[in-house]
Amino acid sequence: MIYYIKEIEKKSKNAGGKAPADINKICELQGYVAIEFPHRFSAREETFKKLQIIIKLIVSWLKIFFLTKKNDIVIYQHPMCGMPISIKLLKSLSRKVKIITIIHDLNYLRTHNERYKYYDSEIVKISSTIICHNNKMAEYIKKVFPRTNTIELKVFDYLSQNVSKTNDITGTVCIAGNFSKNKSKYIYELGEVKNTRFKLFGINYDSDLQPDNVEYKGAFDADDLPEKLEGSFGLVWDGESIDTCKGDLGNYTRFNSPHKLSLYLASYIPVIVWTESAVSEFVRENNVGIIVSSLNEISFKLSELSDTDILEMKNNAIAIGDKIRLGYFTKSALEKSIKVLEINAE
Repeated sequence: MIYYIKEIEKKSKNAGGKAPADINKICELQGYVAIEFPHRFSAREETFKKLQIIIKLIVSWLKIFFLTKKNDIVIYQHPMCGMPISIKLLKSLSRKVKIITIIHDLNYLRTHNERYKYYDSEIVKISSTIICHNNKMAEYIKKVFPRTNTIELKVFDYLSQNVSKTNDITGTVCIAGNFSKNKSKYIYELGEVKNTRFKLFGINYDSDLQPDNVEYKGAFDADDLPEKLEGSFGLVWDGESIDTCKGDLGNYTRFNSPHKLSLYLASYIPVIVWTESAVSEFVRENNVGIIVSSLNEISFKLSELSDTDILEMKNNAIAIGDKIRLGYFTKSALEKSIKVLEINAE
């Protein structure tokens, strides 16, 4: 029997819950059995509400230990709520079942916080198979744990039935994300990017600092974004500077496959990525965008493209986007993971 841990996410205009929710849906469509876990609570929630969630969490763990049998498979998405206790319980569960872990984030790589290093290391050790973002993340994991079975997702899926019907040929670059100054400091330097116009879609934008070449379009639910995005290209960038992806978040792009890459492709929009990012290889191989070392290269790189070049990138983005919208990459990675476990069991 194949089970999956289904952590219930609150609906919000922060797209952080979209990827786990989509994986839950794909697991459901594959016929796997859901074991629901309550959403993580914030410090602002009332004490009684927190207590309710903790009780539900205990019941969920009891249920998973009671239902699963020897050599069943449990699909877990990392990280989840209550990491200290979750790691201990998963370690105990792994003595009975096979655990397929789908990595959303390796928070130690993103923050270099020693506490996260322990969580990330422990989950790798107790997992029978790890579904990681790409070959760069796989290399990092195998460097620390050489015997780990890793399957590369390549890109996250983005389930959607909505897509913009417009064909933007203006050269405008759209950016989706969280625009708080702590998360996306580079956003507030976009006025220094020459000959390029940007449209922003997301939360926590300080419009008082908006330069003339930037238009803020507002925040939308993750499921509605593919219909709302406007732009000839979508930017995948992070960190503190327009000149390079630097800082902890910028450096993290060397290892991860950002969910916004999937959003743009699911919206049939070609992309712009950093030359040293892990996803630059995917973009190059599938010809779904351009690769730059600095945002000030965008104008020149776009001017080099012919109408035929842009049309080819657009068509490739549509082809990959259709796969992303149907859950192709997750289904493929899960099928490969299950096959690996079946072969190892023989």
